[in-house]
Amino acid sequence: MAYRKTDRELDRLRQRRESIVAAASSVVQRAGFGGAKARETAEAAGVSVGSLYSNFDGIDGLHVEVFRSLAERELRRVAHDVDDAARPRDALVALVQGFGARCLAAPMVAWALLLEPVSPAIETLRLRYRRDYADLVASVIRDGISTGEFGFQAVEISAPAIVGAIAESLVRPLDPFVRNDFTGDTDAVPIGAGLIDEIAQFCLRAVGAEPAQTGPTTPGRP
Repeated sequence: MAYRKTDRELDRLRQRRESIVAAASSVVQRAGFGGAKARETAEAAGVSVGSLYSNFDGIDGLHVEVFRSLAERELRRVAHDVDDAARPRDALVALVQGFGARCLAAPMVAWALLLEPVSPAIETLRLRYRRDYADLVASVIRDGISTGEFGFQAVEISAPAIVGAIAESLVRPLDPFVRNDFTGDTDAVPIGAGLIDEIAQFCLRAVGAEPAQTGPTTPGRP
């Protein structure tokens, strides 16, 4: 008869994996996936490199788990921002402001989730989450069309286009190779809350809503 791990052993393994993922997440939030190499991650988790590899499918497997954990947390926060809004127009603005503020407050983790060059496995997962965001935006647009706040449109095109526009608009301020020099002077590009408000205004125009003054952006953490 093949040996089967006891419930206590399985629970201990689960706790060890969760502890390693938490430690690796801290490294990624500080240095990106490129800085979360096996030795650095093992040291942060207080385990050996061998233990790290025995619990995950190599460093890439650990990175996938970290990405999923961080991305799922942010998706829940965005969904919460949308659910708290009183009407579709407010929901779209809240989505942009909440997501954008958290990105600017923690640019390295936002860079890691959105834009950092990563392994094919993480890139596949990243595309899946972009589809989840597009689905969320699509639901807001459909609600806006039904209330007359947004113009009639092909939602399956406009929703992913808005998600792409938000990400692309954040490239310069999030890129660790250029963000220290990013002042907003070049091409009259605003920064901080001004940047997020401009993105929100663009999204409103894109769905056929009249742009409106957006409130101050309160940074949070992804």
